Amino acid sequence: MKIKKKDIFFGGLAFSEQDDKIKLSKMAEKGWFLDSFAPLRYCLKKTHLKGSL
Repeated sequence: MKIKKKDIFFGGLAFSEQDDKIKLSKMAEKGWFLDSFAPLRYCLKKTHLKGSL
């Protein structure tokens, strides 16, 4: 199993909640899912199972 990680930056939940929801939804469509979040960034994870496309 191969796991990829990516951090994306955001403006803060108090200021850009709706934009962040849209951004995370688009990333989820591409197979990236929220793993955790830290100050001013979301940590995403994409997992490819062996033998999958």
